[in-house]
Amino acid sequence: MRVFVTDEKEIRVLNRVLNQTGLLQLKTRIEIRGNHLKGKVPVNIFYTTQFVPDEEFWEIDEEYPDEEPSPLTYPNQFRTESERSEHCNNWYEILPFENGNLGN
Repeated sequence: MRVFVTDEKEIRVLNRVLNQTGLLQLKTRIEIRGNHLKGKVPVNIFYTTQFVPDEEFWEIDEEYPDEEPSPLTYPNQFRTESERSEHCNNWYEILPFENGNLGN
């Protein structure tokens, strides 16, 4: 399987549900399974978001408590771009420009 990531964007937002600021990463992931030389190839397209809060919270893996904790993020995956847009409109508020940039 081959995976391609396109339309990668980072936007500074306020997460209305968590009441936290951070970066919202928007990605379009395309998965291609099979060999195009042997016929039709199944393709899956996923529209994803991942919220990374400014204030880092650490998550400890219950199965491996001795490993270093990893920063907590909030990923979501959608089947259509309109589902992702609706989710973003309900959960996030875009913050004003900082130094002329929406994100990093």
